[in-house]
Formats: sequence, structure tokens, C-alpha cells
Amino acid sequence: MAYAFSTPESVVNAWLNSEEHKHVIEVDYTDFDISAEKDEDGKWYYTNIFIKK
Repeated sequence: MAYAFSTPESVVNAWLNSEEHKHVIEVDYTDFDISAEKDEDGKWYYTNIFIKK
């Protein structure tokens, strides 16, 4: 999960610049998505969703 980023692009860049996150992202998944939700204070939270069928 990521929070306090100003744009979806900045979250993806942070994930790709993290060795641990990048390793997980580069695994052989069949489907990938990102969920974004804003809390009551206006703070965005982002989560990666990975599926392998």
C-alpha cells in the first residue's frame, strides 16, 4: 500500500524505484490493477492488485 502521493504516476514510480516492490511487480501475473481510495481527510491510498490464473 502507498499513501500521501500526489498522483498515481508518482506512486507507480516509487514502486518501480523500490527493489522489493519492483521484484513483486515483475513476477509472471496474468492480471494487474491498482486500487485508489481517498479517506475522509482527502488523503489518497493506493494498493497493487496481482492475479495469476
